[in-house]
Amino acid sequence: MEFSIIDERITLITAYEQMGDEIYPANYLVIEGDSVSILLDTPWNDRQTAELMAWADTALSKPIALALITHAHNDRMGGIATLHANGIATFIHPYAQAHNIDAGEFEPAEFLLVDEQTFDLGGIQVQAVYPGDGHAPGNMIVRVGRNGIYGGCFIKSAKSQTLGYTGDANVEKWYNAAIGVEHLFLLSEWVIPGHGDTSEGAYDNTITLLEKAIRELDKVE
Repeated sequence: MEFSIIDERITLITAYEQMGDEIYPANYLVIEGDSVSILLDTPWNDRQTAELMAWADTALSKPIALALITHAHNDRMGGIATLHANGIATFIHPYAQAHNIDAGEFEPAEFLLVDEQTFDLGGIQVQAVYPGDGHAPGNMIVRVGRNGIYGGCFIKSAKSQTLGYTGDANVEKWYNAAIGVEHLFLLSEWVIPGHGDTSEGAYDNTITLLEKAIRELDKVE
């Protein structure tokens, strides 16, 4: 895993997973408040999540006390059992919780999110927002302070050429949901997508990829 400082409160973690001949990066955030710290999603598996927890013990002045899971795929909650073993409270949207329980792959999160829920960490707030289903049932985005958005897999990177895995996606709902939260992205100085490059243009590229996917669906129909 790689750890990169965004600012004095926010650390970007990139974890890698090999699938076949390909290696896939996935992005996560740790936000440190004056009272507690929060983790946005877990790495791919328990081993990586344990490594993250070991890093947090030495790098953070405030412990990670809670984690937001943005949807129920292995790149977002593969290490949830390790979080529970470390006494970290986990939160997820009800639709994502139901999706995970149906799949039976990971431990359920402990608490359910409402469609907009704010967590005050002391000195900085994060707000989990459910824009509507898109990449997966119950997928969330997270506003970080006044300046940033953690998009999870709801947002593709500026350099992505595809929507990635769409096995649980509804492209038309995804497009409508993304358009509905455009104002949040217009107000943000930075956006962290679920995978890949973190340069400017992630939201605009996501819209472009969704429009292309809808056109292709129309051709098939």
